[in-house]
Amino acid sequence: MSKIKQPLKKSLMLSMLMLLMPLSLLAQNIKVQGVVKDQSGETVIGATVTQKGTSNATVTDIDGNFTLSVPTNSTLTISYIGYASQEVAVNGKTTFDIVLKDDSQLLNEVVVVGYGTMDKKELTSAISHVGEKDFLTVSSLDPSIWYEDGKDRGQGVVGRGYGRAAYARALAYIAESAKKYGIFTSLVMPHLFNDAEVEARYGNMVRIVADTGDGGWRHTSAHDKGKAYASWPNCMNQYDGFLYWSHITGRDKVILDGDFLRLNKYDNDAERQTAVSLQIMAGGPVAVADQPSTIGSNLTFYTNSELIQLRKDGFVGQPLNAKLGESGNEVWYGTMQNGDYVVGLFNRSDQAQTLSVNLSQLGIDGEKNVRDLWTHTDEGNAATVSASVPAHGCKIVRLTNS
Repeated sequence: MSKIKQPLKKSLMLSMLMLLMPLSLLAQNIKVQGVVKDQSGETVIGATVTQKGTSNATVTDIDGNFTLSVPTNSTLTISYIGYASQEVAVNGKTTFDIVLKDDSQLLNEVVVVGYGTMDKKELTSAISHVGEKDFLTVSSLDPSIWYEDGKDRGQGVVGRGYGRAAYARALAYIAESAKKYGIFTSLVMPHLFNDAEVEARYGNMVRIVADTGDGGWRHTSAHDKGKAYASWPNCMNQYDGFLYWSHITGRDKVILDGDFLRLNKYDNDAERQTAVSLQIMAGGPVAVADQPSTIGSNLTFYTNSELIQLRKDGFVGQPLNAKLGESGNEVWYGTMQNGDYVVGLFNRSDQAQTLSVNLSQLGIDGEKNVRDLWTHTDEGNAATVSASVPAHGCKIVRLTNS
C-alpha cells in the first residue's frame, strides 16, 4: 500500500477534525453593529436589519445605529420603505457602515400614513399637500395600543393591531419626521412592552398612567395603589406610575406623562400641592385641564414661581426607593443644573405623618440651607429634612450651600 503524501495527509486530518467539531463552533455568534445612512449622509431611523432567512432582527435607533447578534457566516438584510433593500455578508466582520439607495419606483407609488401604507393614487383625492409651516410643534400618537396590538387591558379588543414590528417602524417614521421639523412627540396609551424599549427610543414623552377621568386624589394616588400591570394601563394612579417608570427617565431622557390635572376635583389644598409637586419632582409636564368656570382660586397652585423654576431648569427627580409599596418611595430628590438639591416628602396615607430623611441617605454631605418651596420661607441649616405632613400632603424644599 502506497503511503499518503504529507500535504494530503494533513488535509485529511484537518477535514476529520472539522467533522468532529460541534456545529455550534462552526457558526459561533458575534455581535455586529453599525449605522445606516441614506445617500445624502442622513441617518435612517427605523431601518430593519435582519439575519437573512430568520426572524432575528432589530431596527435602527434615532441615530441610525443598530446592534445584532448573528453567526459569523451569516448575511444581513437591511430594508426601509422608500429604499432598495441591501444584503451584506458578515464574514466575521463586526462593524458596518450601510448606505441605502432610494427606490424611486417605490417612492412614486407608496405613501406612509398614520395607519400603514397606501398607494399614492388612493391617497391623492383624500388629502392635500401639507407644508412645513402647517406642522404643529407637538404631536400626540393616541392611542398607541390600537396600532400595536389593538388590545386594552380593561376593554379587551379595541382595534385591529398591526404587530410589534410595524408599531416600532411607525414610531421610527414619526421620530424621523419629528426630528426633521422640530416636533415634540407624545405617545399616549402605550403598552410599554420590554421595559418601554421602543417608546423610550422614539418618543419625547410617554404616558405612564390611566386617563385622568374624574381626577382627584384617586387618580393621583389611591386607585389600585401599589399595583402595576404588564400592559396598558400599566398603573392606575400617577404616583405609582412615576415610581414604576422612574428608571427610564432623567435629564435629557424620555419624559413621563401623568396626564392632566383637574384641581377642582381635590378635597383640600394639601392634595392640590401634592398633585402639582409630584409632576414636577418626577420631571413631568403640569398639564392643566381645569376650565375658566371651575378653576376658581386654584390658579395659584399652577403659578408657584419657585416650582416653575424647576421646570425651566429641566429638573428630574428620582425616588429614594422605586419599588411599589415599600418604605422609601415617599422621598423624591434630585439636582438642579447649578448644583442645588431639591427634596420632596409625600404623605400618601389618610393620616398626618412625620416624615424625614437624612441628607446622607441621598448622597449629600453636611448641612444645607433649607427653603420650603410652598411657604417660600427659609428654615435654616440642617442635615435632615423633616416635617409633619398632613394626610395627602407634601413638603418640597430646595437645598443650597450654607
